[in-house]
Amino acid sequence: MKLMNTKKIELHNYVDYTIGALLLLSPVLFSMNTELLEAKIIFTIGLAVILLNTITKHRLGLSKIINKRLHLKIDIFLGWLLAVSPFLFGFFGSIVLPHFLFGCILILNGFYLTLSPKKNKYSSGLKRKESVVYAK
Repeated sequence: MKLMNTKKIELHNYVDYTIGALLLLSPVLFSMNTELLEAKIIFTIGLAVILLNTITKHRLGLSKIINKRLHLKIDIFLGWLLAVSPFLFGFFGSIVLPHFLFGCILILNGFYLTLSPKKNKYSSGLKRKESVVYAK
């Protein structure tokens, strides 16, 4: 599965760092009690998203340990875990919206590149010259 283009990868990287920062700030932004499990889960996943970006092989990664394909799979898993965490850990009565929304955003951000159409070897923007044989 090839990634579509560098502009989409670049956008994904910036969105990932932004989502990670918002997740880290979510307990404060949504007035959560930082001692409760729901605040700890959203903070931990935000930290994981930022750490994942720093170890991924891309321009904004710092240590470049894992490849982008594994990064996308982990993004999708973290998004799923965050989206269903209120139901898994039993706090769906108190606060659900930030977990569900940020989880869905992480999932969509991961699928943004995963489901991109594959480039073939002739899709560089230049058309391949066709050899035409004329009969006399």
